[in-house]
Amino acid sequence: MLRCVLPLAKSRIGVVTLCPLSSCGVFVVFRRTPEGGCPPFRLISSSSTPKRRQKQQDQKNQQQQPPIQYRIPRTRPILDSSLSRRSLEQKIQQFIMRARADSRIGKKRGGWTNNDELARLLDETSQALHVRLDASIFVDLITASARSKNDVFNILHVARLKGSDTDLVYTTAMDFLSISCEAEIGALQLFRKVQVAYRERLGPLMYTSALRIRSRLSRTPEDVQNMEALIAQMREMKFPILMIHYEFLVKAYSSLGLIQQIEDILFVRMREDGLEPNTYMYNNAIECGIKINDEQRVAALVEQVPDPDSYTYSSLLRYMCINDQIDRAQSTLHFLVHKKPRLLHPSIFSPLLDYYVRLASNPHTEDPSALMDLAEDILNLQRSCGTMPDIKQYTMLINGYGRLSNFTRVEEVYQEAKTLHVWADLQFYEALIIVQRWRWQQLPGGTTRLRAYIDEMIDIGLYPSINIYAAMCGAYEEENNIQGLEEILHIMTSGSEAMRAKLKLSSPIRTMLENMA
Repeated sequence: MLRCVLPLAKSRIGVVTLCPLSSCGVFVVFRRTPEGGCPPFRLISSSSTPKRRQKQQDQKNQQQQPPIQYRIPRTRPILDSSLSRRSLEQKIQQFIMRARADSRIGKKRGGWTNNDELARLLDETSQALHVRLDASIFVDLITASARSKNDVFNILHVARLKGSDTDLVYTTAMDFLSISCEAEIGALQLFRKVQVAYRERLGPLMYTSALRIRSRLSRTPEDVQNMEALIAQMREMKFPILMIHYEFLVKAYSSLGLIQQIEDILFVRMREDGLEPNTYMYNNAIECGIKINDEQRVAALVEQVPDPDSYTYSSLLRYMCINDQIDRAQSTLHFLVHKKPRLLHPSIFSPLLDYYVRLASNPHTEDPSALMDLAEDILNLQRSCGTMPDIKQYTMLINGYGRLSNFTRVEEVYQEAKTLHVWADLQFYEALIIVQRWRWQQLPGGTTRLRAYIDEMIDIGLYPSINIYAAMCGAYEEENNIQGLEEILHIMTSGSEAMRAKLKLSSPIRTMLENMA
C-alpha cells in the first residue's frame, strides 16, 4: 500500500491512496479533499498513460498492414493438417472415379484392382502434401472414398504395406462392409483372416463389430454358439466384457426364443462380471417371452425392469392383444395415460389400434364399421394426450378403410397426414396405391391420380417398390392404356440394378413385358 500526497488540481492538495489490484498496472484511487468530503473512488490503469496509448496505436497500425509472406521450405513436415488430409482424399477420390470410368470401358468392374498403383499414388500425394500415412488416414479413406468391397480390400492391403493396419482400421472396414455394402459375410471373412494371419492386430473393437454382425445374422443355435466362442476368446485375451457385448448376445437368443439362456445371462453371468442388466436387455427378454407365449415369464420380467420405457409397455400391450386380452390392454393403456404420461408414445397406442383394424378387416366380422370407430377412439385419446399419430398408424387406417371400401375416409386420412407434414414412408404409399387401385379404375382419370401418387413419392425421395409398379401396370393394362404402361415400364427398366433384378423375378410384370414384345 502506497500513501502519498499528490497535486490533484491547481487549487488544492489531496491525499491519494494507491491500491494495486493486480500485476497489470491497475490501481484503485481513493481521494480525500481537505474539506473532509470523500467523493467516490475511481479506477485508473497504467495503460491509460500517453506512452501506453501510443504503443497500442502502433500495434493496431501493424495489425492493419498486410502480413509478410514467408516461404515455407518443402522439407518442413506438416503433420495432421486437415487441409492436407482433405487434399489427399480429393486426389484419391479422383483416382477412384478414373478407375471406375476405365472399368466401364472393359477393365474389371468394382473399383480399382491395382494395389501397386494405389500405393504409388498414396506415396506421391503424401510426400507432396507432407502428410504422414498413419492409421487415421486409412480410416478416412475407407469412410469417405471407398465405394465397393474391392476398394476396402485394396485400402487394407496398402495399409498393411505401410504398417498402419491397426484394430481401428480393420473395425472401420468391417463396419463399412456390413452397413454400406451389405456384405456381412465379407466382414466376417475379413475378421477370420485377421484372426489367422494378423492375430497381433486383433483388438476389442474388432470383436465388438463381429458380435454385432453375428447378432444380426443369427438364425440357428450354431450362430449363437459362435458368438459365445467369440466372448470366450475375449476372456482369454484379457479383453473386457462390456454391456454392449451382452446386449448382442441377448438379442441373438431372443430371436431364437431361448428364454432360459437369456435369464442365465441376466441374473448370473452379468452379475459375475459386475454388470447390471439395463432396460434394453429386459425388453429383448420380454420379446422372447412373447414369442414363446409364456405369460408368467413376461409378467415377471416386466416387474423386474429397473426403468420401464415406452417399448416395454408397448411390448406388453402387444402381447395382450395377441392373446385377446383386450380388457387388460385397455386398463393398462388408461393407467399409462393417467399415471405415466411421460412414457406416452405412438407405439403405446398402436397395439390396440392394430387389433381393431385387423378385426374390422376380417370378412367374418359382423360390424366392421363399429370396430373402426373404436380404432378412431384410440387415436382421439392419443391426440388428447398431446401425442400426434405417426405414419404407421395412418397406414393402418388406410388399410382398414380400404378393405371396407370407404375410400372417402381413405382420402381424408391421406390429406390429414399430408397437412400435418408426417414424413411418409414406402409402406404408406404402397397401402394407398394398392388399396385405391380398384376404386380409381372405376372412375374417369383414376390412373392419373395413381400416377400422381408415384410422382409424389419420387419428389420426396422415395423409390417405388415392385408392388407399387405392379399395381400401376395392372391398372394401365386393364384400362388398355398402352402409353402409360410403356412410361411406367421405362421408369422401371431405367432404375437401379436391384429394381431390374426384382423386375425379372416378378411374374405379372414379366408377363406384361412379354405381351408388349
